[in-house]
Amino acid sequence: MTVRILGLPLDLAERAQEHHDGLAREMALISLGVSRAGADDSGLPARFLEVVRSVTTDVTPFRALREERMAEARARGETSVDIVYEAPTALAEAVERLRALQAEVDAYCRQGRYLLTLETPPDVLAYRMWLFDEFTGQIAGRPPRRWVDTTATPTA
Repeated sequence: MTVRILGLPLDLAERAQEHHDGLAREMALISLGVSRAGADDSGLPARFLEVVRSVTTDVTPFRALREERMAEARARGETSVDIVYEAPTALAEAVERLRALQAEVDAYCRQGRYLLTLETPPDVLAYRMWLFDEFTGQIAGRPPRRWVDTTATPTA
């Protein structure tokens, strides 16, 4: 399936990636510590450990293309970019699993017991949901929708 991401906001996409990368690093460290200590000795809930392992082993095959297109757009002085992906239809199911996992991770972030990373900021969350919706929706046959920042505060 062809998936068209229209108007991907460069600054927000970079912030989303930074948040994700920081969280992934923290979860990788937790996973490493648990593997050294043994899961039974970690004191962490089993579901948390399952989520950590799922998120840290997730590989986003579309990241390289996105980063390349974003760099090209930045070099042209643009603030957004359109990206066209060829995606297998099975990706929709993987995106839904990732959506659920990231919601669980945000819940752990809010609790503040196991993670230092703060929960996803509202604008980054809106961007992430739009991106997930674009992949799942377009794979299901819906036409692409351009990014519209719904979290921006209107100016007087």
